[in-house]
Amino acid sequence: MNTVDTLRVIYNRYRKKFRSNPDSDQMCCMWSTSTPPDDIFNSDQILAIENKFDVELSEDDAMEIYDMDVIEAVDKIEAIKQAQC
Repeated sequence: MNTVDTLRVIYNRYRKKFRSNPDSDQMCCMWSTSTPPDDIFNSDQILAIENKFDVELSEDDAMEIYDMDVIEAVDKIEAIKQAQC
C-alpha cells in the first residue's frame, strides 16, 4: 500500500467518527469540526499517523497537517520521513 492509500485508511477511520463533517479531503475532518480539539498534537489521529509511518511529528507538523488536504499531508509526511532517515 502506498502512502496516499495508507493515509486515506487512517483518514477514513477517524472522519467517520464525525458524521457531521463535510465529505472532503481536508485533514481537519478527522477531528470534530463543530467542536475542534484543544490539543491536536497529542490526539489519537496524530499518534496513528506517527505509528503507521514511523515518524515523529512536532507540534508544528501536527498543526500544519491539520490544515492540509490528504495529498498535501502525504507530501509533508514523506518529507518528514526523508529528513528523519
